[in-house]
Formats: sequence, C-alpha cells, structure tokens
Amino acid sequence: MHIEERGKSLLLRWSYEGKSYSFSLKDHNNPIGKSAAKMKLAAIEKDIRAGYFDTTLLKYKPRKTGSNPTEITAVALFEQYAAAMIKGKDLAPGSKHRYKAIASKLRECLGGRPISKIKTLHG
Repeated sequence: MHIEERGKSLLLRWSYEGKSYSFSLKDHNNPIGKSAAKMKLAAIEKDIRAGYFDTTLLKYKPRKTGSNPTEITAVALFEQYAAAMIKGKDLAPGSKHRYKAIASKLRECLGGRPISKIKTLHG
C-alpha cells in the first residue's frame, strides 16, 4: 500500500487477493491531503484484515448521490426491497403496513443520506 504524487492529485495504490486497486484524490497533494490519504489507506488496510474490504471501492471513495447509479440512499434501497417483497410474496396486510412503517422511520431518521455515509457496526 502506498501513495503516489501526481501533480495536484494523490494516487492510492494497493493489492488485494492478487488484484491491483487504485484511485485518485484530486487536488489533495498538500499536507492535509496527504494526511487524509494515509488515513484512507489505514481504513482500507483495516477492512482487508477484518474481511470487510469493499471491492467496488464505494466505501472508500463515495460519490455524490445520483452521480453514480451504484450509489443509493438507505431509504431508497429499503423501499426497493420492500416493493419487491410485497410484490413477490403473498403478504398479509399487516406485513405490508409494517414495511411501509419501516420506510417512514428510515426517511425520518436518515433522510437522503447515501449508505456510504451511514455508520455501521464494522465501519
């Protein structure tokens, strides 16, 4: 795992299970950016050791919601899940109501925050 300087940007490079990974941190080639890059690499290394490494890299380099179709808010993800469960199964009216209630609570608590910004038990 190492950091390369590329003009105004920093490039993070590492390998995992025989595959090389990298991503650029634009406009971060300064003391604060270098410190942030070291922390990012430490987080990646921690996840690799713990078995939680995200091969999509979205956890380490999140994008703005909507700019990448692979990023979604927690509320939108649950609503898609609930819709699939309601449509795909013959659920009782009470179960359908509970899915809608959970979605409402998620909207209330999380709003439109992307999943990558929500604290998890292992992150």
